[in-house]
Amino acid sequence: MKLKKSNIFILFVIFLLIVISFMTSKISLPDYPAEWPSRLTVKNDCQDFSGLYSNEARVLGYSGKRYLSWVFSVPPTDFFQQAKGSITSVRFQKSDQNKYRIRFYYSDKSEANNLSEIDTKGDYSYCDNGDLVIAYPPSVGTSHGAYGKWTEETRFSKTSDGSLVIKKSLTSLVALFYFIPTYTNQIVWELYKPY
Repeated sequence: MKLKKSNIFILFVIFLLIVISFMTSKISLPDYPAEWPSRLTVKNDCQDFSGLYSNEARVLGYSGKRYLSWVFSVPPTDFFQQAKGSITSVRFQKSDQNKYRIRFYYSDKSEANNLSEIDTKGDYSYCDNGDLVIAYPPSVGTSHGAYGKWTEETRFSKTSDGSLVIKKSLTSLVALFYFIPTYTNQIVWELYKPY
């Protein structure tokens, strides 16, 4: 059986799309670092996350710096508060049985105006073996020539030395230019020491 030139071209295009799909996909799933303090587990409820933590993290699975304040959409430096320095610490303070108030402190020890709150039994948050999990609903949409689905989960844990660990899981399945499929599955570990 002899292939026509048009069939060979179609097969070549399909092969090229598959190669491009693999080249643009990313899977990064590092395990919890063995040299970090062990994570604590608690049955049936969340651990107590109350405490003051450093804003800057030790990171695995991501190049660059990560800040605890970013989890709550608070930048580490505020253009209007530059005289106070950057945010150096973040306090988790239990406000009632299921909620934590999150406060941010500048290097001069003054408190930032930003205040966040986490509800351990909220619409997108729950407890799992002592971890507080915030699992946002999947988002589907289009942007800059891409169409796809994105999911994100943030898991808070405590460690044996009182540090806070965040495991951020990001997954996306996107069609670039609406026809080149790409898949990304990434886990980032962040360790925030007591301040």
